[in-house]
Amino acid sequence: MNRRTCCACTVAVAEAISEIKAERPSFVFMAEVYWDMEYDLHQRGFDYTYNKRLYDRLEANNAPGVAAHLTADMSFQLKSVRIAMVVCARERLR
Repeated sequence: MNRRTCCACTVAVAEAISEIKAERPSFVFMAEVYWDMEYDLHQRGFDYTYNKRLYDRLEANNAPGVAAHLTADMSFQLKSVRIAMVVCARERLR
């Protein structure tokens, strides 16, 4: 699968999310995302996305990249899941 086919299938996913949310408004959708498509999936109905890019920057000890990443718009930040980042950072402190 590549970015183009992923974009095509997210249209169908957006329709499914809309139908499920109509039946169960409190249901939460979370996606693991690659190819920097987090924002696209937020726009299609996902409530949260796993923030892989930030994890990669932490893993590479790229402090300037992490700092820059955290300046993204707050609406994006609030929809980013970072549980793995806490674990990664904690392991580095040991």
